Amino acid sequence: MKKNLLIAILCLLQYSSAVSQVQPYQVTIYDSSATVGYYFLVPSRVTNPMQGIHAQMILDQFGDLVYYRSLGVAANSPGFTVQPNGMITYCLNSKFYILDSTFTVKDTVVCKNVTTDNHEFQILPNGNYLMLGFEYVVMDLSAYAWFKPTGTHGSANASVICNVIQEQDSNKNVVFEWHAKDYFSFTDVDSTWFSNPNLVDWTHSNALELDDDGNILLSSRAFNEITKINRSDSSIMWRLGGTQNQFTFLNDTVPFYGQHDIRRNANGNITFFDNGYRVLGAPYHGCRAVEYQLDEVNKTATLVWDYVYDSTMYSRATGNVQCLPNGNILVNFGIINKNNVTFVVVDSLKNKKFEVSFYDTMSSYRAFNFQQLPWMFHRPVITCFDSAGVSYLDAGPGHAIYQWSNGETTRVIAVTTADTFQVWVPYGTSGYISSERLFVTNSLDPCDIGTAVSFSSMNNEIEIYPNPAGDKLYISNPSSFELATEFSLYNVMGEKIMKGELSSSNNVSTIDVSELSRGLYVLCITSRGEIHTMKVMKD
Repeated sequence: MKKNLLIAILCLLQYSSAVSQVQPYQVTIYDSSATVGYYFLVPSRVTNPMQGIHAQMILDQFGDLVYYRSLGVAANSPGFTVQPNGMITYCLNSKFYILDSTFTVKDTVVCKNVTTDNHEFQILPNGNYLMLGFEYVVMDLSAYAWFKPTGTHGSANASVICNVIQEQDSNKNVVFEWHAKDYFSFTDVDSTWFSNPNLVDWTHSNALELDDDGNILLSSRAFNEITKINRSDSSIMWRLGGTQNQFTFLNDTVPFYGQHDIRRNANGNITFFDNGYRVLGAPYHGCRAVEYQLDEVNKTATLVWDYVYDSTMYSRATGNVQCLPNGNILVNFGIINKNNVTFVVVDSLKNKKFEVSFYDTMSSYRAFNFQQLPWMFHRPVITCFDSAGVSYLDAGPGHAIYQWSNGETTRVIAVTTADTFQVWVPYGTSGYISSERLFVTNSLDPCDIGTAVSFSSMNNEIEIYPNPAGDKLYISNPSSFELATEFSLYNVMGEKIMKGELSSSNNVSTIDVSELSRGLYVLCITSRGEIHTMKVMKD
């Protein structure tokens, strides 16, 4: 299978105080036809304890940064996602925020009578809220020599963190509640997770899923277990993995450790991210995305599909798996021991289609791809005008802050050189959104562009093919072409690498691109004073 390779390194955005904490990342596109929609993630630099720089980011299908919001040093901020009802949600410091399509906070939700756990929040089809909480329970653990240093006994008055599942209706009344302490035994745990004999993170539940039959699937990392809970009477229906496993694994001999993100998929199977990790010194294996077909009557589990990026790479925490409508699978790796990869999109045959990597220990709790959004971004539009012999770019009215890629901070800026321009403006609650990139290709007359030309716009009369291109790129010549119609080709850094003229005497013009490296380019065609641009992939 032919693959298109794009490596676009987006450097630290020094021009903007608001987005100056955007960390450099690398996007590799292996198949441009398979990348669709937008990617939501919350990269963070995790230190010890679990604190670090957090930021909400949205990338488009080409890896360009569309939206950014710095969260500074936050305790944790997972779950930046779009809910089925179109609302945007995230958690920050034990409170869930609900945003509308303009990224404005409309409501907040917390657990009642227990502490809110930041791992999971879902808006259900009936409008209810499903979330995790936890409570502290005093237990006598002096009989358990499970703590570090190895062989240390627990405290007789240990404070044990026990997870709680809570469902609230749209008026925030509790309509369902399940307490782990009432249904699990303390000895169900994988004790290799324990270190502090006085404060014990017991179940460390990290994901909920409303199952197709209306019951609840629960992932508990410290148990290495997926549990199905009856939503009517709170009983445990079955247990998969861990010390209390009830299933026979028919074709998989590798136990899962420290898993995250249990999901029931459209085909009836379950997926989750197997972190492959317990603690240093305990047995581990490479992290992987897994899909199992479960026979819940006969209690068998068949491994249908898995994906391993690197068999020596394990994940200390976090991670998720998302099955996409086009059949591809997004795998987010969480906090890994090696490599810089954050997430990949692969097809069912495990061919990589899209990959994002951060530098400097950045990882994302979860990452999501939305191939279609139920609303539109309201991005600023740049226009150009001349005044007294000087050309200006105008980012439009109504924004409190303007932050240009060249460092300018006013609505209108003078432009005297050929360059790539982009502006950031406030968006929603404390966030920033970018304009499309604008290419000024004629320094003697920057406003040749007339109006702002988006990075991907193109006159409908002009056809470019094939795209991705091989050795030749063909351009159909519309009747609007005149003699000396020019083209220029730019790389992703805005550097002109090729220029020439297109013939008006033939129906099709040909550009030889055989010497170009694989990747993404921008083709600009100048005709009758207008510049038309299009993204072109080179195979």
